[in-house]
Amino acid sequence: MLYVFSDGYIDQFGGERDRKFNLKNFKNLFLKIHKLPLDEQHKKVEETMKKWMKNDPNQIDDMLVMGVKI
Repeated sequence: MLYVFSDGYIDQFGGERDRKFNLKNFKNLFLKIHKLPLDEQHKKVEETMKKWMKNDPNQIDDMLVMGVKI
């Protein structure tokens, strides 16, 4: 898998402490889902951010995540 992304996903605030998602969480997400079919990966990425932003559904930046199976 090859992933290309903007910093928007990482910079979104949320969670219990209203902090940025951060690169460590982002990497861990893809380490967990990279072997799933692409449609399942898409669902997991969306679900993860919805849960993360539950307290404030307003985006602070654009979010682009693109995966290509090689």
